[in-house]
This record gives sequence, C-alpha cells and structure tokens, in this order.
Amino acid sequence: MLVTLPQVKRWTPFGEKTDTIVVGGGPTMFETPGGESKSATSIWVEETILTEVEGGMKVRRFMDGDKMIIELTTPKGATMKRTHSKQ
Repeated sequence: MLVTLPQVKRWTPFGEKTDTIVVGGGPTMFETPGGESKSATSIWVEETILTEVEGGMKVRRFMDGDKMIIELTTPKGATMKRTHSKQ
C-alpha cells in the first residue's frame, strides 16, 4: 500500500526542514540533520512505519496511546527513543 504522509517540519542546526514520508513507494531522498542527502525506504510493518536509511540506520514510527514514538537504531545496534505528544 502506497501512502504519502503530510509534510513533517523539523528543526536542525541548519534551520527548519520539511520532509514528506512516502510509505510503500520505494526509495526516496531526504536531507539528514547534518545536511547530507541520503536514500530511505519506508514500509508498513503491522501498526509501525519502518524506515531503513542508506548506511544502516533504522527508524520506527508508531503510536503508543496518544503519544507518537520515534525509535532510531544505529547500524551498531544502539537505540534511542523520542516521545512526542500534542501540546
């Protein structure tokens, strides 16, 4: 199933960036927080959007109740979670 999510705004040391996540549409290009261009592929895995980034980084996005969780895993297996809630 191909799904294009609404644009997501984020802030980096290089200023505000806007991304569009395409799920199920194959590789797409995006700019990293460090300013590099990378390829990423996003797919649905049950209730989770799994994004595999060129270079081995994996990102999982899912809901936990009314909170959105973004879990990042490095190629060496270190994991970090961000929890987002509505203000």
